[in-house]
Amino acid sequence: MIGAIAALSPKIANGLQLEVLGMTGTRFVALLALAEPCWVAPADLGGRIRELSAQISVHEIGGVAKTVEEGENYLVSLGARRVVTVAFLYEPVPLETFASAILPPQADVESVAEAVAHHRGAIVLGTLRAVHDPESALAAAEALTLTAAALAALLPAVALYWAEADLLTTPTHLYDRAVQMGPEFRPLDMWTSLRRVGDGATGAWPSLVSRGFAPFAGREIEFAPCELGPGEMALAMWALMHHLMEGGATLADGQSFDIPGAGIVKVRLAQNGGGVSLPVYRMTLEQPAAEESAV
Repeated sequence: MIGAIAALSPKIANGLQLEVLGMTGTRFVALLALAEPCWVAPADLGGRIRELSAQISVHEIGGVAKTVEEGENYLVSLGARRVVTVAFLYEPVPLETFASAILPPQADVESVAEAVAHHRGAIVLGTLRAVHDPESALAAAEALTLTAAALAALLPAVALYWAEADLLTTPTHLYDRAVQMGPEFRPLDMWTSLRRVGDGATGAWPSLVSRGFAPFAGREIEFAPCELGPGEMALAMWALMHHLMEGGATLADGQSFDIPGAGIVKVRLAQNGGGVSLPVYRMTLEQPAAEESAV
């Protein structure tokens, strides 16, 4: 996230008073890249948010001032801990902002990269205040996702960049996830990315580490090198993340899980991960899943 903010102009960065994970908590920031510079009235945005969500009530859509003139920035309030700033840019965001970003597996990487490379406007969205606990982080992430999805439905969006995860998402994927979002579904693949770290041991796949999950659980997730392939490791990590998101679950140091498709995995608490300077839940494979015998 810090690298992404550094690529923005000082006027944008200072105006949003951006904060990063640390003593000040987390302030989620996202960039919606547009094919053309655009503006949308608060009333129109509020209407689309209401259409999108039956889970979160929209209490107020309005500006910082009593009157919002065309072209001005404003706030979207979806209730306590759910206030989002909406800042319109009438020029492209520097491309180095997206230099290290990754895309979800289902995305057409070439087409998204092409669209982002030629975008001509953007909207910077951010949660108004920093969050310091998982419950507040979830509420803030939901509000930002809903607001971004509503904007993407109204304007010629080409991609959403979620800064905390250094992740690009297509407008279609964003909208689909926002529609599904609720107590039974958290769009972690929009809020968190998985990255390869190191070369791994002989015969083992390098470790994978999450980015963007810490605000929801206090730690990132890391899977130590093992004989599993990257797909199996990723599925096991997503399973653990969803478990931690359910009712604020926590893990004890050394706790083991039998994860379908992976095997028995032990989780240790570590102060630093291999690819992130934050506390992590470090997963190690204790016993691979037994292969099913052919019938």
